[in-house]
Amino acid sequence: MARSTVSSDSRERDFAAGHAIAQLELSIGGGFETAIDVGRKVLSDELTALDAAFDSLTSIEVRELLEVGCGLGTLLVPLLRRGYWVTGLDAQTQAVASCRERLVSAGLSTRINHGDVRTIRSEADYDAVLLMRGLLSLIPSEEGQLDALRRVRKAVRPGGLVIVEHRNLLSMWPVFGRRLLRRETLSDGRVVELGRQATIISLESRVHERRWARVWTADQDADAEIEADSMYEQHDHLRIATVDGVTALLGRAGLELIHVEPHPVVEGPWHVLGPLYGTSHDDPSHVWIVARRPV
Repeated sequence: MARSTVSSDSRERDFAAGHAIAQLELSIGGGFETAIDVGRKVLSDELTALDAAFDSLTSIEVRELLEVGCGLGTLLVPLLRRGYWVTGLDAQTQAVASCRERLVSAGLSTRINHGDVRTIRSEADYDAVLLMRGLLSLIPSEEGQLDALRRVRKAVRPGGLVIVEHRNLLSMWPVFGRRLLRRETLSDGRVVELGRQATIISLESRVHERRWARVWTADQDADAEIEADSMYEQHDHLRIATVDGVTALLGRAGLELIHVEPHPVVEGPWHVLGPLYGTSHDDPSHVWIVARRPV
């Protein structure tokens, strides 16, 4: 059996395998329409929190947004349907194409551009910029993160907001040094195995997170050696930073810190295994840090 393998590495700004894994995770979770169903509590809580931030944390009317790392559009599409004018930006060309296709299917239209936070050239074009899903941690150095935040500050209008979803990497302890696996059968009969493992690289103050997906036909013996039709392997190298460290970077970038709160619990293909990361207020897996460009 011919086998295709895709391996990508965040240090090279390559997320091709990550995009394929995200597509498979979406399929396991019930598909795109399920992901953007505002009846889901997690998405509803996230949208409500964004509405509250836009209403109460700035004096300007928030209508135009930039979502950096928009991926497949699972947040961008609900925001568009809520009446915001949202521009999407993503580093993976396949994700840009997929997001554009989903917009057409949903009867929506907006700009989805190829690039990442380090390529932003905008000058006061947006009322708010969203850096969600721990995106900032993918930039491996402090100076690189500072440069990115300075670009974001220029992109937002005076009085506008920057919302950073900080990923608490040290709450990933359930996956340090061991493998988590989940296996599901898709509607087309293929079997998908998702895997996840993380390792602390203490000397470099970073976490190496390996995610993978193996796909094969269901008629193979599950107890035999599996020869996958396709193998996708994403290596992410994530900079460890505290909330205080990120807020200090925001200040150095010329932004005013105005609000910090635990993020609503993030759903995903692992929730059936129980909490993957810490979910308490004392050890939240994700924290929203809201800053404002001075007027």
